[in-house]
Amino acid sequence: MSESLILAGWLLVSHLTADFVLQSDASVAGRSGPGARATRALGLHALVVGLCMTPFWLAFGTPGFIALLVVTVPHPFIDAAKVRLTELKREASEPGSWSPWPAGLFLLDQAVHLTLVFGAGWVLLRDATLNPWFVDGVARATSGIAPADVHRAALIVVVGWSLAVINGRAGRFFVPLVLPPDPRAGAVLAANQAVGYAVKLGPLSGRIEPDRPPLAETTDNVGAVVGILERALVVLLILAQAELAIGLVVAAKTLARFKQLDERPFAEKYLVGTLASVTLAVASGMAARVVLTGI
Repeated sequence: MSESLILAGWLLVSHLTADFVLQSDASVAGRSGPGARATRALGLHALVVGLCMTPFWLAFGTPGFIALLVVTVPHPFIDAAKVRLTELKREASEPGSWSPWPAGLFLLDQAVHLTLVFGAGWVLLRDATLNPWFVDGVARATSGIAPADVHRAALIVVVGWSLAVINGRAGRFFVPLVLPPDPRAGAVLAANQAVGYAVKLGPLSGRIEPDRPPLAETTDNVGAVVGILERALVVLLILAQAELAIGLVVAAKTLARFKQLDERPFAEKYLVGTLASVTLAVASGMAARVVLTGI
């Protein structure tokens, strides 16, 4: 088994953990806020990226530290550029119109990050020597187990974790970006804003509004869970080499929404979302199967 493959796998785990698992929704939203708020959010995220690259510093010494800097220092600038370009494209688009730019810039952002991550690993770490104390620690922790079995177990953990993050948190970020806007959302928002009472008492004025849940929060959460389960089933079917059964998963989901498909806006949103979700699951599942077949 190639040690370069294991190194690439752990680099991927580092990136996915920093960019999706340890990044909250508030951190993502903070990047689009005012200058100080965005700077703070980007800086904290860069710190998380650096912490996730720290094991390579500990394992490889100076080459690992240089790789940490190569990956971490440009990270907030790349994210800031993606946020700014997304805002510019959104401002240039007609209100309520669909645009491929948010999803495209998301994929471009990930491609640039991964190029830096794998590039640093290839140039700086591929031929670097592990620190003796790190090698001794791993040897003691895995004493009595054949090295080939240790490598195989490590690769299975890497693949499993990567599949979970890609089809879970990462998919939850990506799939909504490709969906067409819901034309009913603006009307519902306007109706919600219209409910309330203006109050004025002398020089003081204000507005009283009834408490209500965030717009479509419950529906969005249910849709996100359904999408995660859908991608998990597709990945499991691919790993089991039962690709023909993927159609049953999509068919079962379609039956549950059959009546709503008569509404064109919902049908378009459903079709685009399902295709994006299944494509992500198929691509990651096929890649995982290729890797696991080699062990």
